Amino acid sequence: MIGKRIGTGLIVPLLLTAGFPGLSAAQDSFRFVPCNGGYSAATGQGNMVAGAMSIPVGDAIRTRAELRMGQCGRAMTLIIQGTTVTLYQEAMDDRTWSGPIDMGDGVARDMRLTLDADRNLRGGLIATDGVSRVTRPVWLTLNTPVETRFEGCVDDAPPPPPDRGLRPEAAALANAMAERGMIPADNLSLLDYIETSVRGEESVRVRLRLSMDGAVLPRLDVALRKLDPESAYCLDERWIDPPVRYLDFQVHTVDGDPFVFARTIDIATSRIQAQAEGSPDTHTMDGLNTAVSDAWTRLNPEIGPLTDGISRR
Repeated sequence: MIGKRIGTGLIVPLLLTAGFPGLSAAQDSFRFVPCNGGYSAATGQGNMVAGAMSIPVGDAIRTRAELRMGQCGRAMTLIIQGTTVTLYQEAMDDRTWSGPIDMGDGVARDMRLTLDADRNLRGGLIATDGVSRVTRPVWLTLNTPVETRFEGCVDDAPPPPPDRGLRPEAAALANAMAERGMIPADNLSLLDYIETSVRGEESVRVRLRLSMDGAVLPRLDVALRKLDPESAYCLDERWIDPPVRYLDFQVHTVDGDPFVFARTIDIATSRIQAQAEGSPDTHTMDGLNTAVSDAWTRLNPEIGPLTDGISRR
């Protein structure tokens, strides 16, 4: 293995690329689609807003639903109480599907569902008639999964940026992980967990992906190597564990000195949950290692072990 020795003697491979690594929308949709099959559908009590009034309306309803995915994960067809509803993947959120529902009564209805880490769907149904607006929460819980497989899907995304080798910021973050006794999952290295984004030579970000329970996930391209490239693996119930937070380190260079802002960021809202600053001791490369480690210590995030990024029910 070609590698580079850094800081504490850790040897890491020269694998990272500039730009957060990932997949195209077509490839990504293979893993982040709901399973075909039978679901338990629940609609909660509605909240009606008319003018200045807001009142609860209707009753909670439970029924069964059938779900089928199409168009390489871009279209979702639901059959609920004999009504067929087609929702489409949103352009800005590839884990959310939405669309109108026409029941022929003159009321405009829109449904929006988002796939969660537990493989179920949550969202809402909004109905408007020009006078009032009723919002109901909706849940779809998977009961009987059917393997969800796509054939002939075309990846038309631009090619990834060229490999630019190991960034010193990534090496510094790997050092900070090693100092804290973090051990990669089998057949992975510390750098398999680090994403890098470069915005000019004076602003670089490196970050870790955190799961719902706080475990550190490998980069998406690393985790995807473990799954069939065309299957959502609904039958054997293995899928990519999606991140919910980032542990993010933003490095700025001022007069040759690196200054680091460590942050935990909620992915769904992009909201910074906590932040701390780390400063270097010297003008040497050790100053970068010191700044990253200092920012991490000051932030003191609660994180779990390093995993292989695969969820198993």
